[in-house]
Amino acid sequence: MKTVHDSCTRIAISAVLGLCAMVLLTPSPLHGQLLTFSKQELADYTAQSNFERFPDGRPKVPEDLMERARELSSEEVWAVLEEKGFHNQYADGFQILHPEIPMVGRAFTVQFMPERPDVHKIASAKAKERGIGPLTNQTAIDMLQPGDVLIVDLFGKKVNGTIVGDNLFYYVMKTTHRGGLVVDGSIRDLNGISQIDMPAYFKAVDPTPIGNVMLTGINVPVRIGGVTVMPGDLVVGDREGVYFVPPQLVKEVLDRADEIRIHDEWTKKKFDEMKYKSHEIYSTPADPKLQEEYKEYLKKHLEEIQKRRKSQSKGGMNVKDSFGKEISRRGFIARVGHSFVAANVAGTFLKEAAVNEGTVPDSPGKKLGWAIVGLGNLSIHEILPAFANCEKSEVTALVSGHPDKANKLAQQYGVNPKTFTTTRTTIRLRTTPK
Repeated sequence: MKTVHDSCTRIAISAVLGLCAMVLLTPSPLHGQLLTFSKQELADYTAQSNFERFPDGRPKVPEDLMERARELSSEEVWAVLEEKGFHNQYADGFQILHPEIPMVGRAFTVQFMPERPDVHKIASAKAKERGIGPLTNQTAIDMLQPGDVLIVDLFGKKVNGTIVGDNLFYYVMKTTHRGGLVVDGSIRDLNGISQIDMPAYFKAVDPTPIGNVMLTGINVPVRIGGVTVMPGDLVVGDREGVYFVPPQLVKEVLDRADEIRIHDEWTKKKFDEMKYKSHEIYSTPADPKLQEEYKEYLKKHLEEIQKRRKSQSKGGMNVKDSFGKEISRRGFIARVGHSFVAANVAGTFLKEAAVNEGTVPDSPGKKLGWAIVGLGNLSIHEILPAFANCEKSEVTALVSGHPDKANKLAQQYGVNPKTFTTTRTTIRLRTTPK
């Protein structure tokens, strides 16, 4: 239940930030109605970020770092943020659409407030003077960029708090390249939205259209749960909830995550030996010899990670994802994961490339059959659509821990559902007739 204190707090925060740091847009048709940071003010408030910036002033977290962030867990993010004094960067309690798809992107923030007749009347008059319609949810949606995650403060509104239905959700997916949505409010048309492969975090579902609200801010600080979200924050969502990472801490979070994973791997290896009690190994080994062993293990594996990333960054032959964005061949192979047989398959994603001699059936009407292992974001959006256009190869089996998803994709791409298996190993199939 919303309280007077909640409303006053929200209004006070908006007023202080608005009066001290926001300006009415002067060259834009939105001015006179909408609060936002100027480009310089947004740069001032995010000055600790050294990344390039969008024309609107938001920090632009690089693509390679966003790709690495898809592997982050909540615990890995928490470790650095807590240490740095950022104690209010995590929000949960959402209904989550497609929790199996990691949500990673740059925050594009939008603020709504309850409609007030006198303010609405003035805003409508100013909009009419400039020959534009009233400010709506689509005003903000039409400003989204590739890689954005739409972050919407709808003050927890359920009825008439629906930021999107399936049509606008689809538009957001296409415009942001499957960035994602986080709304402290509701959505509508869940049956339709659930068929669209983009993650979303929302508080409720309601059949009513958005209404009885005013669009009051675009790319301003907004509150999502107990978090103050800044435009340009790196948004990381998983099955548990959503983290909002200040851009200046992104690289440190990612590097620390590498160390945490190596530590966890080493810890489990020692447990596998069945020679130690848990307290002798975790969280820090007690024996100086074990401490030295871990240091060497960490150093070696960090060097291997850096070497692999450097090699991937140099690239090689390039392929394009479903949005036309080029990724290196090595980058593609690294993204496939799940022990996929990428050495041969990568060639099939190069439209003009030929696969190794002898691997493709010569008989007319036959194709080389492959099993797709793991049905995550890459498999759904890149691998399966690419195979659909291949002349010499096709998908003939799916390997996944999600039967419902596998059966749906099997029907979509003409894969025999009887070939579905939950086995966690990659199977190269025999040559099969089309």
